[in-house]
Amino acid sequence: MHQLFIDLARSPNACVVPRTPVWIAYGDELRVAADRVLALQVTPEQALRDTQRQVQPKLDRLCQRWDLVKDDAWRVEATVIPKASAFCDRPANVLE
Repeated sequence: MHQLFIDLARSPNACVVPRTPVWIAYGDELRVAADRVLALQVTPEQALRDTQRQVQPKLDRLCQRWDLVKDDAWRVEATVIPKASAFCDRPANVLE
């Protein structure tokens, strides 16, 4: 059974979910958006725009905070902590 998990982790389709409060907020907003679309209250496009409008400022604030402390944080455990660039070196509208 363990081999199955190892194979899945090595899959080219495997991805890591960032462990940040922003990711949790994004998931919450996506669920709200899906509910609104299913209730025919908004179009899928509008629901995604609303989600981005809600989450983008939170992501921007997180990236700004990381930019302030990233050099000090990486000196502690550079091999364990992923670099901030993994989450913050992105186009201005990451949710598009």
